[in-house]
Amino acid sequence: MNDYKEIADIYPNIDILFNEPLSKYTHTLTGGPADILAFPESVRQTQELLDYANQYGIPVTVIGNASNLIV
Repeated sequence: MNDYKEIADIYPNIDILFNEPLSKYTHTLTGGPADILAFPESVRQTQELLDYANQYGIPVTVIGNASNLIV
């Protein structure tokens, strides 16, 4: 993974974690680390993050509340 930690500086009002185990968030308590895990709180924040990801070629997966997800 490239070093995208600058994203946390660019969007200080969005909770952004790096190398975060997804097992903390899934109902099944399974899942390895996400390179970048973000918690936008509005449509605008979501769009800003998606624009950033698109600009820098960062793949995006929306996982919702992860209640029916095995990672």
